[in-house]
Amino acid sequence: MLVFAHRGASGDYPENTLLAMEKAIEQQSHGIEFDVQQAKDGLVVTHDRLIKNELNEKVWVAQHTVAELKQIVLPYNQQVPTLDEVMECIGGRCQANIELKTLEHLHELKEVLHRSTSEYGFFPEQLLISSFNHHILQTVSTWGMNIRIGALTASLPADYASFATQLRVNSVHADVNALSKEFVKDTQARGMHMLVYTVDQEQDIVRMMEWGVDGIFSNYPQQARDIIAAYSGQLR
Repeated sequence: MLVFAHRGASGDYPENTLLAMEKAIEQQSHGIEFDVQQAKDGLVVTHDRLIKNELNEKVWVAQHTVAELKQIVLPYNQQVPTLDEVMECIGGRCQANIELKTLEHLHELKEVLHRSTSEYGFFPEQLLISSFNHHILQTVSTWGMNIRIGALTASLPADYASFATQLRVNSVHADVNALSKEFVKDTQARGMHMLVYTVDQEQDIVRMMEWGVDGIFSNYPQQARDIIAAYSGQLR
């Protein structure tokens, strides 16, 4: 079962920062998941549409330039990174799951993906684009770049993974709080992988192993890998 570092090694380091990415790689994560938002003049890696600055004021990401956002000092003296900076940082050392949030200019994303394979050391199959916005996924799927696509859901659909089949994605990314063994098996029977977020508790990790989940997103990737290693022999 693969372990993706959720927003980097975010349990111990500030999420979606270059430090969290480096620590996730040090912890031998199979992949790193992070979030992309649209800034005024580029794509930045941060989860929310608003960021709190050091004065505890809320700053709208979309209304500020990258340079302005970089003036915000995050814990451990980190900055809000651009998507290019994160891709260059990871450098093909593991998979990159780019979760798309509020994007308006998809051509910018396409350009970064091209640079990722031509300059930053990624193979196309190491790139995974996911989103709750399934319209974006439909657009990305037409680019013919041989990258993988994952459909996010926070629900347990009545017809399980039928929606993902219609989208022709490679994987379903489901909420651990809205999951069943039947959903897992249905997804895999349709030829897709099941990846589950956010899985930090030992009992949840073991349950995911028992259900045959393909991968999990964890805030503590090293801890997750240790638990998987400890139980692997017992569950065979």
